[in-house]
Amino acid sequence: MSSEAPTEADIIAGHCLASRTRALNRVITGIYNDALRSFGISGSQLDILVMAAKLDQAAPSDLCRALTLDPSTLSRNTKRLRAKGWLETVTAADGRSHPFTITKKGRAMIERAFPAWRGAQEKARGVLGREGTVFLSGLTPSGKTDGETAAAAG
Repeated sequence: MSSEAPTEADIIAGHCLASRTRALNRVITGIYNDALRSFGISGSQLDILVMAAKLDQAAPSDLCRALTLDPSTLSRNTKRLRAKGWLETVTAADGRSHPFTITKKGRAMIERAFPAWRGAQEKARGVLGREGTVFLSGLTPSGKTDGETAAAAG
């Protein structure tokens, strides 16, 4: 019986946390998207609506930063949300920027989708387990834990 030592590629393919994290992201995203599909909204789009509701008026750069989205992803999703009447673009006082604001119809969507979101949240918690849920709940948009952020702040 010959057993060759694993190659570097074998080790990386079998143990890479980055690729496992991408796979986990697809699983968790799928849970939310499946739960929200009947409402005509994706998990990412619901995140944008929720943040717009929290910020009242949200500049695109603020939304990108808060949700760790690249501008093209935000643009694509906000175009769909505006087309459904859930977001609208307003002109800022400076006349140059074009922040978003949530509409009444958008707020109603959040309320309608909430039970489905809650079900997805529970299913995702089941996939992640208690430790995974606690860890993710402590992450900030920068990818640091709340404790690391507090320690860095001094």
